[in-house]
Amino acid sequence: MKILIELLLAGVIGLNYGAIQRPDYDDTPTPEFLNPSWMATIPDDLPLSEVTMPGTHNTMALYGGVYAECQTWSLASQLQAGIRYLDIRVRHVKGNLTLHHGVSYQRAHFGHVLEGVADFLREYPSETVLMRLREEFSETYDIYGAVVDYIHRYAHWDLLWHSRLVPTMAEARGKLIVLQEFAGPDLGMRYGSLDIADDWKVPTLLHVEDKWQSVYEHLEAAPTGNKAQIFLTYSSGAGVFAYPRAIAQRINPQLYDYLRAKTELNQRLGIICMDFPAAPLIQTIIGFQMKESWTDMNPSPDVERSPQKAVLISTAVVLNIIWWMVMIAAIGVGTVHLGHCPLQPYIPIYLIVLGVSSICSLTLTYAKSIWDDGFACILSHGCMAILHLFSFCWFIAGNFWVYSIYPPNYTPEGPRYCQKTAYQFAFIVTTVVWASLVLACCCGCSFSAMTCCTTIVARRRLIPNRNSSYGAISDEPPAGDV
Repeated sequence: MKILIELLLAGVIGLNYGAIQRPDYDDTPTPEFLNPSWMATIPDDLPLSEVTMPGTHNTMALYGGVYAECQTWSLASQLQAGIRYLDIRVRHVKGNLTLHHGVSYQRAHFGHVLEGVADFLREYPSETVLMRLREEFSETYDIYGAVVDYIHRYAHWDLLWHSRLVPTMAEARGKLIVLQEFAGPDLGMRYGSLDIADDWKVPTLLHVEDKWQSVYEHLEAAPTGNKAQIFLTYSSGAGVFAYPRAIAQRINPQLYDYLRAKTELNQRLGIICMDFPAAPLIQTIIGFQMKESWTDMNPSPDVERSPQKAVLISTAVVLNIIWWMVMIAAIGVGTVHLGHCPLQPYIPIYLIVLGVSSICSLTLTYAKSIWDDGFACILSHGCMAILHLFSFCWFIAGNFWVYSIYPPNYTPEGPRYCQKTAYQFAFIVTTVVWASLVLACCCGCSFSAMTCCTTIVARRRLIPNRNSSYGAISDEPPAGDV
């Protein structure tokens, strides 16, 4: 039942979908304002590892529906807005490097990224761009040769920073720094050399707070961490019942409030990599290098809680309390009437076991927050998985026991006797669970329909902006792509 509550909440409360432009979140086609040359004010002798900069997760993931889309701005718009860390995923097929997010083809190839970065650095030589590069949706483990070929065809060899060492700002200006996450000789720095927090798995919207805790802890560690090492914190996440857009709508406000509260502290936070960042959020990150000019523009307000987040938490607490009370009642009814249903003697036992297993599951869910890591954490998750599986199997068995004797005789002298309170309680609980499941499925279907409609509208809106950045791009993938 705990899983059912989570699915229901994810389906109902996550339905708010559409173009939004807030100070912390933006899924409109263009940024609110631009910041193309903010690195010009950074001292030349400052190591890049001591610079705080904004980045985007899955930078080119503009297409494929809500589970694949992580950005709505074109690459040119992101760079103009101040983004300096790019997360690029390429599929390798017969020497072609097409851009993908999982199975979703992003209507471009690696050459478009190189051209966009080269054009930007040519126009703004005071800047530098870091680019994580990895293979996705192919398993050739041999993209080095194709990457080098694309660099020669669409950019030039001297554009790259050719060293594993962290450069100073003077050395990095005008350079593309490849953070290499594939085998082969060095093209730049190794992605694994960074101090990275990327806890991207967020199963449902109820797990957003766990994600934020991971982001918070890594940001708190960055100011006192190794100054010679670049810190990289991903605020992005996704799961089966928590798509990137919904998570960003909840994480970005917390990140924005956290950063605004620290603008006076002049701390090194490293790279902060986001889904759907807004221009004011990017500006706040940039402001850690521009204290004098930004402090007056960005005073720290009182922290405001997200209304959606408050509704989600309140609803979850109320549903959990209600279910807890129902399960305590189930244990009581089953115990009092044990042996009072000769037609199906398992019904009182069904109520007792269902109540005990549900209460144990709920207790473990709340208690596991105490055990953040180690053996106790692993044990608690293992026990929860076993309890969920057992509860599901026991519930299915209870369906047979309850529905197979409907309707029983409530007269003790009758041939089909089952105590009225015990049977009706079991019947109502079992039926309510099924009704909740049907409601969750209906919400899921409605959400899917809204997603399809919005995706069609979003594609029509974004394709012209995309073409204006790189020229006309065919929607058809190259040979060998799907």
